[in-house]
Amino acid sequence: MSGDAASEFRLKNDLADLERVAGLLWNFCRDHGLSEEVSGDIRLAFDEAVSNTIRHGYTDRDSHEIVVRASVAGRKLALEIEDDARAFNPLEAPLPDVTLPVEEKPIGGLGVLLIRTVMDEVDYQRRGDWNVLRVVRAIGRA
Repeated sequence: MSGDAASEFRLKNDLADLERVAGLLWNFCRDHGLSEEVSGDIRLAFDEAVSNTIRHGYTDRDSHEIVVRASVAGRKLALEIEDDARAFNPLEAPLPDVTLPVEEKPIGGLGVLLIRTVMDEVDYQRRGDWNVLRVVRAIGRA
C-alpha cells in the first residue's frame, strides 16, 4: 500500500453520474493498494449513501452537486460525502428488523444497515445547508 493520499470527486444528483464516480473511487482504492474486499466495501458504502441521497434527498428537479473526498492515512480509508439535500442523519434512522419474514419487512433501511456493517466508523454532521457523512474503513481489519 502506498503512503497517505487524498482525492476529491464531484458528481451531479443523477444516478448515471454515480456510476462514473464509483469507477473513479474504485481506481483510487486500487491505486493505493487496497484489497478487493476493502475496495468493495468502500464502493458499497458510497453507492448506498449517494444513491439514497439522489433518490430521496432532493425535493426539486434542479441539478445539485455532491462532493466526495477519499483519503488514505495510515491503515484507514476515510470517505466524506457532502450534499445539499434535505437534512438526513443516517445514524438516527431505525435499523430494519432483518429477522422478519420477507412479506412483513418494510421497504427501505437496508442501505443504512449495510453502511454501518461494512464500515468501522460512521459520523454525520449538518453544516449549514449541507449533510456531511464521514465513513472510515480500517484497511487491514480481519
